[in-house]
Amino acid sequence: MAEKQTTADLIKKELGLEKLASNSKEAIVGNLRIEQIIKIADLKKDDLSSKTFKDNVKVIAGSCVSSGIIIEGKKPVELIDDINNGVYDEKINNKVTEVSPDVLEKQKNETRKYIENVEKIKNQKEEEATQKREAAKIKN
Repeated sequence: MAEKQTTADLIKKELGLEKLASNSKEAIVGNLRIEQIIKIADLKKDDLSSKTFKDNVKVIAGSCVSSGIIIEGKKPVELIDDINNGVYDEKINNKVTEVSPDVLEKQKNETRKYIENVEKIKNQKEEEATQKREAAKIKN
């Protein structure tokens, strides 16, 4: 029997990531499209206990909050507000999961930039920590 993929695994697969952000307040590592959220919600429908498919979509969007993932360029909570206001009803009701190759290429480039930025921030923090240690050694 095949092992079930976690929501995090499916998000990483959609974005081509090895890992999600460990601190979502500091780093955005990817930007999913609503169609990809719908796709993951459909794949996870048997594992979710929501009453409606629309609620399943909101659960998947909510799981992006702590992962450093934005959706349609928005924070997940903002996208959930849009879902509640019916902005994506047509796509959700029709279970639209296809994303054009052009959009996927753009997404891949965005993701690469996000990862480069995360690495830059990490390197800056490491440099600052090294400078603090060196300054502390000089004081002593």
